Amino acid sequence: MLGSMKSGELDRDEAATTAFLTLQERAFFTEFTPEEWAEWNEHWRQTPVDFRISAAMITPQWDIGSMYLAFEPHAYPYGGTGCMVAFIECFGHTVIGIEDGTGYREYEERPIWRPKNARAEA
Repeated sequence: MLGSMKSGELDRDEAATTAFLTLQERAFFTEFTPEEWAEWNEHWRQTPVDFRISAAMITPQWDIGSMYLAFEPHAYPYGGTGCMVAFIECFGHTVIGIEDGTGYREYEERPIWRPKNARAEA
């Protein structure tokens, strides 16, 4: 399937591609309401800049649309491997280590930011 997607044989539309995922796999990703996004934005704005841009900043889980961005790191820093980790984890796999060009290190699971009134998991 991925080879076909890369060669352009399949529709690259996000909705068509997302249809290949199961409901459980899709549920792994963030799908915030506008109110939840407003809460996240307020949390982000209230966080001191030096902490906000650090790896210690707790952030929301990736959204499904982020999984369809091209990953082409031509130089460091390039934004990290978080999107690929989320994509691997959505299928129930566990990442044990990361080699991102700076040397291998054991993967440390990061905490995920959740809205105060987060909806119950399905």
